[in-house]
Amino acid sequence: MATFDGVIFLTEEGLREKRPFDDDTGFGLKLGVDVALGAESRWSFNAEVRYLLVLMEAESDSGGRDLDLNPLIGSIGIGFLF
Repeated sequence: MATFDGVIFLTEEGLREKRPFDDDTGFGLKLGVDVALGAESRWSFNAEVRYLLVLMEAESDSGGRDLDLNPLIGSIGIGFLF
């Protein structure tokens, strides 16, 4: 469930515009892997990819346009087991 009280957009003129959106359900996918750096090493390498899909519909009385959010987010890192 995605809840948006309002999204603030910055225009070319530097003005701020707040648009209200209806609450909606979004979907996501998360894939990750952790690889140990050696047989008895306490260090590991990790990588992750996340994809989110949220279709936000403008409130009917606002006169705004719908907005689709679908970012692909990737991350890598190194971990240590305490």
